[in-house]
Amino acid sequence: MDYQYELDAIRKDGITIDIIKRLIEKHEGRAVEMKRLYERYMQKNVPIQSRDLDDPMKVNNKIANDFMGEIVDTKVGFFAGVPVTYNYEDDTPIVNDAMQAFINRNRVADLDAEVTKWAAITGYGARLLYLDLDGEPRAVNVPPWEVIFLGDLGIDEPEYALRYYTFETADKPKVRAEFYDGFSYATFEGEDAKSLKPLDGVQEHGFEKCPLFGFMNNEELLGDAVKVLDVIDAYDRTLSDVNSEIEAFRSAYLALYGVLPPAEGEEEESFATAGTLYLGEGQDAKFVTKVIQDAAVENHLNRLHENIYRLSGTPDLTSEGFASQSSGIAIRLKMTALENKTATFERKFKSATVRMWEVLADYYRLKRIEIDPYKIGMKFTRNLPVDHLYEAQVQAALQGRVPNEYRFALLSGDHNPAQMVVDFEEEMAGTQPLDSALVDEPL
Repeated sequence: MDYQYELDAIRKDGITIDIIKRLIEKHEGRAVEMKRLYERYMQKNVPIQSRDLDDPMKVNNKIANDFMGEIVDTKVGFFAGVPVTYNYEDDTPIVNDAMQAFINRNRVADLDAEVTKWAAITGYGARLLYLDLDGEPRAVNVPPWEVIFLGDLGIDEPEYALRYYTFETADKPKVRAEFYDGFSYATFEGEDAKSLKPLDGVQEHGFEKCPLFGFMNNEELLGDAVKVLDVIDAYDRTLSDVNSEIEAFRSAYLALYGVLPPAEGEEEESFATAGTLYLGEGQDAKFVTKVIQDAAVENHLNRLHENIYRLSGTPDLTSEGFASQSSGIAIRLKMTALENKTATFERKFKSATVRMWEVLADYYRLKRIEIDPYKIGMKFTRNLPVDHLYEAQVQAALQGRVPNEYRFALLSGDHNPAQMVVDFEEEMAGTQPLDSALVDEPL
């Protein structure tokens, strides 16, 4: 969204209540949309669930198929199922110890998986760095609809950030807003966004850059399922209607041919209770049933099902075509669309993570620990099934033809090819040749 006016005003005169109110008002539509997407991921407020028919007597089944959850969870598992590993280029113990302490204390692997989920659902995730009561740096993901980022370099490198949210008190809900710049933050509270007032003044947050930043899913800030929500809704409606029609067969009508209804006042045993109907000559009775074009319905559902996966770039892991492919190459071809969109997110994720270490580097510098955020390497490993037989064949074919370090680098998993070369050479040096056993020992 365009916040250029508000950004220029903050740069000129600092943050004011009026600017905060303008920002929240502008962002409200986007916030509502992101909340709606998250509720849909939680299988709440799905359109089919609120469908009403004109005739209340008709069967109205409401079947919500969780394609959105599958699209998001597949992306999260593929990208973050194997945690991102962080390493420092220079073998500096004090730096490595500080980095590992931060990673362990903040459960960064879990934070990375959750921020990936937020981004896949709503278009971007948000993370806040702060100092705890012991003065140690902590990290927490916050719901993205609560955050507005301001700056010229994107949400992963904001100049300012505003977080606003509703919280419960003993009396009634209140709204709190927290505005962050490069050195400090200011807090505001009110009964609603329009009645916000300053609270506690301006306080330093302990860093030298804005500690609230975003993880973009893509440049357009679109969730992974946004483009196929209409197709999912069409699938829900079709399946619900078919299910309703099948259930309605239990209420089929009985048609009587050549039979007059009984005169008023005459008692006649109900067919519904007796289960028997006596008819005279030339009379007939049949149930009126509706014929469903099951082939057409099945083709329609199959087309919708295919489009959901194809247009969202998600492999259908349960399809017969996917299950029949066993080789590594075939599986990777099936995963191409998912890999393409995941690679886009990986670049955005890396940019935001570099920002995290930039903010932390300023803090650690005060502790006399020099961390260069641009020397922190990140290793991303896709969570794919491994074809060990295929890899063993590749290794055997390349042995003696390419350098061992290059050959070992082709193996799946988290490993150090250079160290593998050292281990391999040491092992081979201590191995007795097989033909040596055939040489006769001297007497």
